[in-house]
Formats: sequence, C-alpha cells, structure tokens
Amino acid sequence: MKTALTNRRPIIRGITEVNFPTTNTVILDNGIPLHILEGGNQSIVKMEIAVLAGRPREAKQLVAASYGSLLKEGSAQYSSLEIAETFDRFGATFSQPFSFDYVSLQVYVLTKHCPKILPVFCSMIKDPVFPESELILFKERVKQKLSVDLTQNEIVAYREATELFFGAKHPYGYNSNAQLYDAVTQYDLLEHHQNVVGPQNTKMLIAGKLPDDTIDQLQEHLGQWNKSIRKRSPALPQEYPIPTRMYHDLEKSQSAIRIGRRLFDNSHEDYPAMLLLTTILGGYFGSRLMKNLREDKGYTYGVHASVEDLKYDGYFTINLETDRQHCKKVIQEIDHEIDVLQSIPVPADELTMVKNYISGHLLSKMDGPIQAMTVIKKNILYANDPQHMNVLIKKLQKVDVNQIMDVARKYLDRDLLTEVVIH
Repeated sequence: MKTALTNRRPIIRGITEVNFPTTNTVILDNGIPLHILEGGNQSIVKMEIAVLAGRPREAKQLVAASYGSLLKEGSAQYSSLEIAETFDRFGATFSQPFSFDYVSLQVYVLTKHCPKILPVFCSMIKDPVFPESELILFKERVKQKLSVDLTQNEIVAYREATELFFGAKHPYGYNSNAQLYDAVTQYDLLEHHQNVVGPQNTKMLIAGKLPDDTIDQLQEHLGQWNKSIRKRSPALPQEYPIPTRMYHDLEKSQSAIRIGRRLFDNSHEDYPAMLLLTTILGGYFGSRLMKNLREDKGYTYGVHASVEDLKYDGYFTINLETDRQHCKKVIQEIDHEIDVLQSIPVPADELTMVKNYISGHLLSKMDGPIQAMTVIKKNILYANDPQHMNVLIKKLQKVDVNQIMDVARKYLDRDLLTEVVIH
C-alpha cells in the first residue's frame, strides 16, 4: 500500500522546556558532594574537582591562578614527573578549566583505568607542595607567554575592557603583569591552600561509565581529607568605574573593538530579558550585528555579543576585529543597532525564533552524560541549583517585546557603555 505524499510541512513547535538529566548526589564522609551522572555508550569517565578558591578569595593578586597552575607540579605523595607519567601511562587527559571563581582539576580517563588515576588525582588537591624550582619555571613560562599575548590586539582589548568594567582592584578586573607574578612566593601558595582550600568549599562532578567501586575509592582517597579553613569572604569592591572611551595604538592594521559594561549575576530579575536582548543583538550567526557588519557591509568576519555571568557578578560585551579604516563606521553601526532595539519593538517572530535558538542550543548539549554535565556543572557551581537552566528557560518564554525594549534602554544607554579600541 502506497502512502500519499503531501506538500504540507511538519508543524514547528517551540521548545518550552529542556529536561536535563538529574545527577545522583553522594556526600563523602568529610562533606564533599559528589554530583554523578552515569551512562553513555563509551567506557570513559570525566571527573572534575572544583574548589571555590579563585580570585575573590585570594589574599594577594595572582595567587589563585598561580596556585591552580602549580597543582600538577607535585604533591606530598607524587612528584610532578610521577603525576605526568601516571596520566600518560593510562591515557588520561588532564586539564584545568579557566575560572575567576574556582580552582579546578579535570581528567578524562578510560573506565578501566579510573582506579589507577584516582589516588594521584585526589592527592593533587589534598597535598600540593609547590616546589620552589617549579615556581621559578612557572614564572618564566607565564611571563614569556604574557609578553607574546600583549602583542595581540584582541587580548589587549579584553584585558583593558574587563579592567575598565570592574576596576583595577577588583578580582574580576585586575590584569596580570610580570611584577605581580614575580611577587608570588611559595609561602603565598601554601597560605592559600591552608586557609582557603578544604572539603568545606570543594565539589566533585563525575560523568560517564563509572567502575562499580568508584564511590568507595573516593571515600578512601578524598573522603578522609579533613582540614579546616578560614572563612574568607570574597573581596568584591562595590564601586562602579565611570564608563570610558579608551583607544590604544599598537601600529597594527587590524582594530580589536570591545564595547560593554558591568552587569549582574544570573540571579538578577533582568537576566532572562538581557540574555534574549544580547542574543538578538549579536549572540548567534543570524544576529542583527552579524547581518549588518558581516553580511551587508563586509566589515568583519565575525562579531559576537554576550552576557558573561560570574559567581558574584557579570558583564555585557560586544567584541570583534575589523580593518583599521572601518573602525569608526563599525562603531556607528553598533550604535545604530542598539538605538533600533531601544526604539522599535522586536518583531514577535524574531523573538520566538531566538527563544527557540537558546533552548535548542541547550538541548543540543544533551547528547550523553559527559556533554550534559557541562550544563549541569554551571547550574551547580554558579547557581547552586541543579534545575537552574530549566527555570531559566521557563522565564525566557515569558519575556515579551516590551521587556526587551525596556532592558535595552536601561542597560545599553550609550553613556553607560565603555568602549575599547586597540589597533
């Protein structure tokens, strides 16, 4: 029997919610929560230890970043060579995700080798020793990298912009330099570990196919770690720097442009509307800035607008690179697109499409437990709520065109935006 074909296209339905998988939370003997998401078709495990011991809790600038970078350089039980050889021998991939707020250790390893890796992995956060020789080499490496970074327009623009958004004394705003690295001592690192790092502010996230005895192994290697820490409140200056126009000439043919401002964290009532507004403006390939600056005028290969939410704060930014001769015209077009959003309601079909884009983007991350954990991690570490994204999606659905125009006027007034141009 033949099935009749029609010219009718399938009904398109919006995504009103994304049901993220629920983690199984196990509390170790010392209080460390293990957030576990089991499953997947491959025999691989992703483990991450995250300690709330980043910049806002350091006693001296760059100590948190230096501390995190040097954890792999030796513990009381294993030398840096033994740590590296163990990861190599068992095919483990080690990394340290960047964060202003957390010090994190992350490893991917085959399920069968997980028991071999765990003792070494856990010792790195429990008993680091920070050998003086490794600290000297670390300083040489980062200063060399810094000297190269400071020749690149986009990196200089990012550094200048974040400092202007938050201020040079704010943990989210100050910039690294050779003098600050030179001032970090072994004592500073040990003090940071002693006073800031402990079970009380540590979480562990595990995804993939786990060996049956994983929890028992973690009880042995991490759950018996008992140390008290000082309750060091985050140092967060509350003054807001005055919006600034900053231009710096590195004698390059390309201009790196950053326009933005300090905002708020993702618990703020205006966050859902601001996320939608930013996506409409420049948050995806079909955004207004992309159509204007890339497709219509060919001024840039790509432009991106985003709302970056941190643990205690956040910021809005537009960034792109363009030919030096187009710089003034590009800024004029950015101003024009912001003016349009402030004065003309976003068409309902465009708003619906962007809502579906954001929800669909999150839905695409549900391909297996390891992918899903990247979203759940943000819920746990930054919102303290495993269901944060589900709640956010429901709030996004309720945002209307008037709210979009309201937040555009409230937060994107040109007099409130800082502008940085490096060329």
